[in-house]
Amino acid sequence: MRARKKLAIGMTERPIAALGLISALVAASVFAAPARAASLPSGGVVSVTVTGPTSATVVGRVNPGGLTTSYAVVYDLASSQWCRTNGASGQPANSGGGGGATGTRPHIFVISLWSLTPGSAYCVAIRATNSLGTVTGPPYQRFAAGAPDARAYSPTSTSSTTATLYGGVNPAGQTTTYQVRYGLASSTWCSSNGTSGTPTYATKPQTLSYTDGTLHSVWVSMAGLTSGTSYCATITATNATTSTSGSIIGFTLDHPGVLNNNAAATGATTATINGAVNAFGQTNLYYGVVYDLANSTWCASNGSVPDATTTNAVGMYSFPYTDSTFHPVSVGLTALTPGTQYCATIGAGTAQAVPIYFTTAAS
Repeated sequence: MRARKKLAIGMTERPIAALGLISALVAASVFAAPARAASLPSGGVVSVTVTGPTSATVVGRVNPGGLTTSYAVVYDLASSQWCRTNGASGQPANSGGGGGATGTRPHIFVISLWSLTPGSAYCVAIRATNSLGTVTGPPYQRFAAGAPDARAYSPTSTSSTTATLYGGVNPAGQTTTYQVRYGLASSTWCSSNGTSGTPTYATKPQTLSYTDGTLHSVWVSMAGLTSGTSYCATITATNATTSTSGSIIGFTLDHPGVLNNNAAATGATTATINGAVNAFGQTNLYYGVVYDLANSTWCASNGSVPDATTTNAVGMYSFPYTDSTFHPVSVGLTALTPGTQYCATIGAGTAQAVPIYFTTAAS
């Protein structure tokens, strides 16, 4: 029994003695973990939503760079020198909201802007400051106070002579009407992506049931089309301030259609894209997801300009239906970068919707 007790005492004494050695080594930085170097802050505008004739909401993103950082939204009229030069010269006339952040991970925040001039165009950026300096980061996003937001997502055939265009409208706090404008793909308006010419056809304006500052789903039917013919179309929203049109999207009657419902980050490196596919009678149809970094050429062009160096595709999966009904589909993405913004879209055959955006969780 005594031997066992003596052994136990000896085992206790050795770790206590070792603690003194470890403390000395830590003090000498032998075992000290390397500290992450502090840096200038960085940040940018994630989105701008016009919520009324004189108001807007800005979603921003700032990385404190490991130091205590303050941030604010800075903005000015689009005609100002600061806006025209994207901050290369001049100073913004206005600053809105503000807050603070610490650490090394991106911080998302929301700031509301008030007392804007209805119908006036502005540019906005994020300004962040820590002990190493101040950074006013791109992008310098543009928006018009009081302007409605119109988005065209996906046109799809519903019969041999009809099609439906799905989209979204934000009335910007005002009574707003919306309609589809469209024309033959061979027309000047379609071939110039709306920069010249005028659309040949337009549906009857409909009044949106909301007058808030939120994007609402809409869909508009087009009739009297010709089977097998290619068209382009967009959604136009009009309120008391101005009219706004979404992206112009091409489609061919009697061809498959796709819809993007939502994109959900499921982790730091994974996400799921949910949508729907309509085969419109076509057999042997395959679907999948195309995605890219949010700052890529492909995302900026709403998926119309390929970026061969970065565009990614997942799939393709066999679509089991051949009818003219939309059926839900989901596609998972893996090996994404933590804390990064992407855009993605469901694709089936040659049909593809306007990409939607999502951000992966920080690691």
